[in-house]
Amino acid sequence: MPLYEFHCRSCGQDFEEFLFPSEPEDAVVCPSCGADHPERRLSLFGVGAEGARTAPASSCGTSSFG
Repeated sequence: MPLYEFHCRSCGQDFEEFLFPSEPEDAVVCPSCGADHPERRLSLFGVGAEGARTAPASSCGTSSFG
């Protein structure tokens, strides 16, 4: 079950919601104010955070840690 990030246009609350693939996004309501149709955001977990990049490994058998 994927985790999605949403932003409420009414109150400005950011929140996460688990949705089954068969569950429509318009079923999601803001847990803070109850408004429907929040804006779905691109998840940083799904694309990776900019600051979390590491140097590429030179080969499979070596490690740059420790």
